[in-house]
Amino acid sequence: MIEYISEATNNYDKTCERIQKHGSVDLGCVYCVKIYKCFNRNSIRVGSLNTIVCNTCKVDAVIPIIPTSILSTECNTYDKRIKKLQEWNTIGFTELVDDEEEYIDYEYHDCIDIHNDVDDSDMK
Repeated sequence: MIEYISEATNNYDKTCERIQKHGSVDLGCVYCVKIYKCFNRNSIRVGSLNTIVCNTCKVDAVIPIIPTSILSTECNTYDKRIKKLQEWNTIGFTELVDDEEEYIDYEYHDCIDIHNDVDDSDMK
């Protein structure tokens, strides 16, 4: 499982609690790699599974930066948090390189021949 998924899912209630107790909460978006402050729970978009959706990119990859968050426990500065978001973005959202044109499976046809030989011998 991707490291940030548990923090980016079912996080609306935790975020609202933080706003109620402290007046604001910082939110980090893994998709658009931004951190923004939220002062009002009415400005938070909520998607399925009680999950926050980013106001900028509209993707549900938002992590509230609260004391239990990796963005808080492992990243004590803004720059470290951005670096962690970039790392997670690369893992979760970078498109894989399409290298099919250069790929050659030398064993594929051999496996089919072996499989056909086994099937033929079963019928005898």
